[in-house]
Amino acid sequence: MSGHSAFKLRQINNYWLSKEPPVLSNVNYRKIKYILFDGTYFHKDGCLIVFIDVQTKTSFYYDFIG
Repeated sequence: MSGHSAFKLRQINNYWLSKEPPVLSNVNYRKIKYILFDGTYFHKDGCLIVFIDVQTKTSFYYDFIG
């Protein structure tokens, strides 16, 4: 589906698993008006979820759920 090999998908998966979720205490939620939610599923391996502030085009939360 993605056009990437199984090896490349594992590399992407391992990259995101190695990152710590961002600290949420520094996010001013009162300023966030529109949120874009994206989930990328890795078949049986889990899902990467990302929350993006649409106005600033910055992600303010992500996590891998496996």
